[in-house]
Amino acid sequence: GKRGKHDAPQLVGGKAFGNPHPDAAPRSEEASPGDEEARLVRASVRDRCEDIRLRAEQELGMDLFVKVYRSMKDAGDRSGALPGHLLAAVGEQRLPIIRDINDLITSEERVYGQ
Repeated sequence: GKRGKHDAPQLVGGKAFGNPHPDAAPRSEEASPGDEEARLVRASVRDRCEDIRLRAEQELGMDLFVKVYRSMKDAGDRSGALPGHLLAAVGEQRLPIIRDINDLITSEERVYGQ
């Protein structure tokens, strides 16, 4: 029988007419070498942020980490010291993690603009 114009679309090379050529990438996916490098740097910074966050959560516990993180983030420039009660809760032994949390916030601001 003869096919009507409303029958199933004719397949060409496994693709229905109207579909883009398999080798044709949409413009939005084309990336210059600079774009790719920037994407890789952002991915690397995101991985580093996640590593710092996990280490800080393990060292301080989730509750204290969140309090320290929020206090530092809310301080804006983070040049001021943590409130005394948080410093006491962190303790002298764990003070180096504060610098890491500061690095985390700075890195997040660079990557996510927060």
